[in-house]
Amino acid sequence: MCGRYYVDQEDDLSEIRKILTELNKKFQGQQILDEMRTGEIFPTHVAPVLQAAQREAGQSVSEPILEIAPASMSPGVSSGLLDDDHHEPPETHQDRKNQNKIIVPGLMRWGFERPHGSGVVINARAETAAEKPFFRQAFQYGRILVPASAFFEWRKLETEENLPGQNKDDAQLTLDSLQRQKDGAGWSAERPLPDSGLDQEDPDRKMTRSEGTLGRPVRRSASRRTAKQKVKLSLPDEPAFYMAGLSRPANDRAGSRFVILTTAATPSVAAIHDRQPLILPRRWLRSWLLDDTFVREMLSYVLEKKLQLQDV
Repeated sequence: MCGRYYVDQEDDLSEIRKILTELNKKFQGQQILDEMRTGEIFPTHVAPVLQAAQREAGQSVSEPILEIAPASMSPGVSSGLLDDDHHEPPETHQDRKNQNKIIVPGLMRWGFERPHGSGVVINARAETAAEKPFFRQAFQYGRILVPASAFFEWRKLETEENLPGQNKDDAQLTLDSLQRQKDGAGWSAERPLPDSGLDQEDPDRKMTRSEGTLGRPVRRSASRRTAKQKVKLSLPDEPAFYMAGLSRPANDRAGSRFVILTTAATPSVAAIHDRQPLILPRRWLRSWLLDDTFVREMLSYVLEKKLQLQDV
């Protein structure tokens, strides 16, 4: 699962800075640029993404904003869109198909609207995204990369009885209250965002009483509560990484909306949650966007590096 993530824009993180610089140029004077968020990203925020686009006349084939290893992008095939100083392999049909495409930054809002307007879906299971009607078209035509420096999960600590006279934890989180708190004010370890139900990956699954969704009340137990510790997860040797995402057009100012793909948790995460974002290796980044031939194989990728966990 991925219910919140972090985009660090410190000056020494040149990779993220280049993406943000390009976005400032591209969307200068537009309202969506004012809505763009960095730091901790919540569902419904407008955030940076990378996407494939048609190359305009005179535009370079290489994309310096995306600093990835110039290597074969997927099992047995290369996208052909490599750095200028790299020797390209023999041209393939996939190369010819994508010769006029480049990778560019964009701004999208996090969360697909549910079919009947009852909230948003922010994750899609990698195992089923290619087949489920709700995600199928986005998987075929709207694959994106979501840059991040870290993501967050919550570790359950203990369950305790309400103290005598204590106010019952039966709060109703409505759309208005969530909007007021979306900048982080008011969220605590006892009430992390995932409990709001926004982390649902299946828009058709019947919701339980404790889940809810954005815009619906979330009722909590009046007799017991669970304390939770917020945990930051990152890759120690990579200040920036890329999560696989899906996008589709939307009828709002963001232009498009996106979800983040999740996969089974690796051992370092399993003690906290059974799901985690699908973080792609750098050698596959371009192919995730451009290579229709092997993209399904990427859905079963298991992160090779161990994630670093830090209580925050």
